[in-house]
Amino acid sequence: WRWLFIFFYIKSIDKDVELQNIGINQICNFIKHGIDKYTNLPYHAYNLENDMQLGISGWGRGVGWFLTSIAISLKYMDNSLKEYKTIRETFKSVAISAMEYQHQDGLFKWSLLAHKGPVDTSASAMILYAMALGINLGIIDPCYRGAVKKGYNAFEPYIKDGKLLGVFVGDRKSVV
Repeated sequence: WRWLFIFFYIKSIDKDVELQNIGINQICNFIKHGIDKYTNLPYHAYNLENDMQLGISGWGRGVGWFLTSIAISLKYMDNSLKEYKTIRETFKSVAISAMEYQHQDGLFKWSLLAHKGPVDTSASAMILYAMALGINLGIIDPCYRGAVKKGYNAFEPYIKDGKLLGVFVGDRKSVV
């Protein structure tokens, strides 16, 4: 998710067109090669040489990293770029697809596609943050506020003495 830092740098320090093009190219390549066409969720990575996706589609943290970095990049990206609309629409569609896998308690499993298994508080936090940012940027429909709020409230039982309990929360015993 290196592209995120490219857009921070461009917006904050130096409008470097060559660097901007590298960031846009990285995002567009990931959109083209790293999103599963059936689930509309990102893989962990891809190999550009053989167009092979790597890792699993819907890995919670990978989805969280993708959504968070795209949302923040969009916040800092020049919206007059020709690729902006495609990146924005991809963020929106992947975010909405991810929300289809929100667990009934408001959080997400370690793999969004897993019906059983532990909740991943790290993945949940990133996905919910990206959704909230997408709503605030006007990319995601505000009707998702309730789902984000439900997720936010779901963290309460996993916090003890100011610490978020286990990344993989099943037994609420491990502390990260």
